[in-house]
Amino acid sequence: MYNRGLTDRGVTAGKAPDRPVWDPERRARRGTQRRQRGDRVRGPVPKAVPMEVAVNNKRAFTLIELLVVIVAVSLYSAGSFAQNCGWESFGSSSLTVSVAIVDPQDPTRIFQGGAFGVRQLVDGSWVPLGSALNDFHIHSMVFFDDGSGQKLYAAGVNSGVQRWDGTEWTEIASDTQLGASKDTGVSAMAVFDDGNGDKLYIGGDFFDGSLGLSDFACWDGTNWQSPQSEVINDSITTLIVWEGLGAPKLIVGGLFDRIGDTTYHHLATWDGSSWGPVGPGTPSHVYSASLHPKGMSNALIVAGEDFVAEFDGPARTLLGDLNGGLGLSIASFDDGFTRDIYVGGWFTQVDGVSANRIARWDGNEWTSLGSGVNGIVWSLSPLVSSNQLYVGGGFTWAGGQSNIQRSATWSNPRSLCAADVNEDCNLDFFDVSLFNSWLQAGDPRADFNGDGDVNFFDQAAFINAFNQGCP
Repeated sequence: MYNRGLTDRGVTAGKAPDRPVWDPERRARRGTQRRQRGDRVRGPVPKAVPMEVAVNNKRAFTLIELLVVIVAVSLYSAGSFAQNCGWESFGSSSLTVSVAIVDPQDPTRIFQGGAFGVRQLVDGSWVPLGSALNDFHIHSMVFFDDGSGQKLYAAGVNSGVQRWDGTEWTEIASDTQLGASKDTGVSAMAVFDDGNGDKLYIGGDFFDGSLGLSDFACWDGTNWQSPQSEVINDSITTLIVWEGLGAPKLIVGGLFDRIGDTTYHHLATWDGSSWGPVGPGTPSHVYSASLHPKGMSNALIVAGEDFVAEFDGPARTLLGDLNGGLGLSIASFDDGFTRDIYVGGWFTQVDGVSANRIARWDGNEWTSLGSGVNGIVWSLSPLVSSNQLYVGGGFTWAGGQSNIQRSATWSNPRSLCAADVNEDCNLDFFDVSLFNSWLQAGDPRADFNGDGDVNFFDQAAFINAFNQGCP
């Protein structure tokens, strides 16, 4: 149940308040009577309050602020706080989840990788995908058509690169062939057309194997190739294709700061034959990258050691300071109301805002997702078919719920309670105040009834929803 009252303002559920609750109607009447009697009104003369507010060429009903305050103050019966605040278990896992992926050809097919190998969601439970990878820690998965149809590829620590054909796993490159040591391997994979057709690119921390590959390599469906001759001086953690710098290029991010004799601040582009910069790079190590719609194209969003940043072409904007924490996963997610940027990892603050290991940037400010989670977040993956964000990691509770372990989904609280416009899982004056500010500004977010206009009817719809409360 939502807390639909003022229990945090000195009013106890089911009891009269300890002191008189401010009555705006009574105070308004007293003020009118005093002026009619000619009494002096102490203090500055208040500005005139318009009896009607014009919104989007429509006329809103009289004294919106007064009306909504009356509604907010009069509704102080309390329910229990919605502790989960949009969080739900998604086939809880006893082992750490490092990555999740949705089949691009069938969004109902969802896979996760981690300390258990690879599993598929079947009827609400995670089922091992074969048994060959059960003892490996998978960090990256991607779908790639190697000429025989689209197949799932997986890679990680001690696993080499593996291909699932629907029945069994086939090893495409072993750890020995890659030159990976006990605690290293492949961290990232992406499909990129480098001018000679799609290839599977891999990045990580591997070198001096029998295949002669070093940290960065590609598979054409038949053979492995080392696409570059320059030495990358540290590991690669993320790969993604982006068109924001002209032609599509493979964005390579990681711990490195040099490729060959050229300095690259943890980000570089690969076009199939040469390396290039991504604006000024980043202030520290990069761990994750994704794309976020901006105008008619996509911005590149990246997260790493103590920062979150956005690239619009070569121009970089630092979006947030993680207060010494790590941004290990980043995603652009449409929750059914807005499309925002979400970051997960190991941090408790973003730009001074408390956020337990997961946070959201709406273009103006950072907010937490309820009480967040109590452990590291490795994976964020939008589930388009259900307007949910998949969250995987090493946490043992989410949203305060101990039955949500390592595998969860988050939904915007407004999908459960439309009147909770500030999305804090509390129905109170702050929702009323925020909606009222939207309404007076003609903000499209105040179109509560969804008719394309912002006017009195939205106010009426909001008040009705607020009065009904939330489950």
